[in-house]
Amino acid sequence: MRRRLHALAWVGLLGGIFFASCLARRDKPFVRQTDDDAGPPDSIALDGAAPDVSPDALEIAPHAVLGIDPPHGPFAGNTLVMIRGNGFESNARVWFGDVEVPKASVTPVDPQRIQVVTPPGHAGAVDLRVQNGNAESTSATLTGGYTYDTFFATPSSGPTSGGTIITIEGDGVSWDDSTEVEIDRQPCTDVSILSPTKLACTTPPSDAGSKVLSVISGDQREDVLDGFTYGNGDDGFKGGLSGQPLGKQLTVLAFDNQVGAAIPGVTVLLGDDVDSGQVAHTDKNGVATFSGELGRKGTVTLAVKCFEPITFFDVPVDHLFATPVMIDYFDDLRGEGVTVVSPDAGGVERARAFAKRMGAPLAIIDKRRTDVNVAEVMHIIGEVEGQNCLIVDDLIDTAGTLVKGSEALLKAGAKSVSACATHAVLSGPAVERIENSEIEEVIVTNSIPLGDHVDACRRIKVLSVAPLLAKAIQSIHEDGSVSTLFV
Repeated sequence: MRRRLHALAWVGLLGGIFFASCLARRDKPFVRQTDDDAGPPDSIALDGAAPDVSPDALEIAPHAVLGIDPPHGPFAGNTLVMIRGNGFESNARVWFGDVEVPKASVTPVDPQRIQVVTPPGHAGAVDLRVQNGNAESTSATLTGGYTYDTFFATPSSGPTSGGTIITIEGDGVSWDDSTEVEIDRQPCTDVSILSPTKLACTTPPSDAGSKVLSVISGDQREDVLDGFTYGNGDDGFKGGLSGQPLGKQLTVLAFDNQVGAAIPGVTVLLGDDVDSGQVAHTDKNGVATFSGELGRKGTVTLAVKCFEPITFFDVPVDHLFATPVMIDYFDDLRGEGVTVVSPDAGGVERARAFAKRMGAPLAIIDKRRTDVNVAEVMHIIGEVEGQNCLIVDDLIDTAGTLVKGSEALLKAGAKSVSACATHAVLSGPAVERIENSEIEEVIVTNSIPLGDHVDACRRIKVLSVAPLLAKAIQSIHEDGSVSTLFV
């Protein structure tokens, strides 16, 4: 079962909130943590007073849109929401009013849920419509299902001590020097009108939680629920620790945001890496605690593996590997003093399987930092002196690690260095780095469309995965086995 992981962390005299997520399927009622995380999770209310959807309600209509959480958001869009209903398929299309959401922003989770990134709109309520592909018979509408807020704040969160300078943008408003701003009925200070639809102000202090953001212009008062959130601490920094020295204790809580249940066994890292940082694991209550001399500022990282099946497919899916294509290309190198090299510890299993097929020994590039802000030091594990080294990786992005690894191998006495990878992302200076390196050749596949700049690089050779896919399609069509294509 897949889960969405969230975490909260409290730091001595400081406070911070840390989030990590793993989108997943959930068959139980969808619930969320309360705004101030001070009590048990509440079921999502669809219209303010109505309870969460019951299984019986889902059986009323084969295709229905029953609710959305949250039911409102900024008119600028880009808000992640969950649509609840029935009869959704993997080709579901979503409209907010007359605007269809781009396909890339629609993620069907299961027949009762769709995750959507909202499109931009105009202040006010709009109808929410869902339809499976072009089948109009499956179309279902929730009248006035989503409301675009009249205004929104940037940033939308800050410390309980106040003092956060926020910018508020409105739609269909006309603000002037008499305009006032309140958060939870407390006035903001230093209100500055930047334009008739934009102003800036400084937040007042408050307790932790999501608060009503209000703008008063003349005798008109507009409120936005959950318009501003105060962090559970006096610095409110999200995504890592503030830059100030840590207190004596750091407590991390990991919980499932869909059911509010604690998640045990989550690895929590305080620091830059496993070797130099402190590591703890959440207990049965989802809590991990660091205490004592915590030292300088650091970063909190949560790690939880997600090996569950893919959530939503209408047909069986086979996962193919490009290794057979690479093996065929390098087949003539067997017995030529080849050593297969893993570029890091995480790729050892992949490189070991490749080396076994090649009948070649294995070497590993061990990367580590000896201290903070010190460049990586690379150690070679295994014999590479006088060998033709072949670095095996899953993808090449900027090629920085690849080029540094090749330099380390040559320094250790390797006769030559080549490399292969399935996916050639080749972003930024990647092609230039490879061209100017001492790598003899870099073999990649056409799993990603490549530009002319790649074709112009004399060291990069592209292999086609078309024959591999064709064999898989033929085997499936003939009810044969595709396991022979796996490595």
